[in-house]
Amino acid sequence: MREAVISLVHERRFWIAVTTLVIAVTIAWFGWWGYSAFAIARDRRAQLAFVEQLDQFDAIRANPDADPIAWEALEIGFARGYVDHSSSSLAPFFLAFQAEALIHKGLHDEALKLMDKAVAGMRSGSDVYYLYATKRAVMRLDSATAEVSAQGKRELLDLAQNSNNSSQGLAWYHLLQYAIVHNDEDLRKLAHSKLQIYPVLAQQQVRQLFEASVEGNE
Repeated sequence: MREAVISLVHERRFWIAVTTLVIAVTIAWFGWWGYSAFAIARDRRAQLAFVEQLDQFDAIRANPDADPIAWEALEIGFARGYVDHSSSSLAPFFLAFQAEALIHKGLHDEALKLMDKAVAGMRSGSDVYYLYATKRAVMRLDSATAEVSAQGKRELLDLAQNSNNSSQGLAWYHLLQYAIVHNDEDLRKLAHSKLQIYPVLAQQQVRQLFEASVEGNE
């Protein structure tokens, strides 16, 4: 039960952060990179299509009783958006949200392949890049294949220790969750200490998780 609650909390916070950054960064790109009139029009069309799909995504996620057909339609919508706007700066984000829809359909391997492609298409070193790299690492960590899961843990550790990563706290937060669930005492202490330096939005939630894990080991 605690695993499910932890997963729901970090997943919801992650996507709130991502949604905000996607829109903000997209708007910034329009002015910062000096697009031509054609490119601006192209990306604005992509933005309209993306926001339309994003609204549906939010509505379906908010409904715990959503029909599986709704996730199927959403996955198809993001896939179509990628095909229609593959040359726009938003193309990787269509793929990333399509991957999320695939996760809800239980197609984890296919989702991970799409997320790999999405992250590869993002501007390396940007805030959004690190958020999605963290999401991808967590997806690997959750894999039923031991080798893939171990790779996810290594990627999370690399992200957590990367001084260029603006989301180090998020990576440490996921590592803390992993340590609690898997009773990794050394990693739990390390992640907790690092979260005092690299806090995430849900600082109080992290503290509660840590305290709960301490009580559980007494």
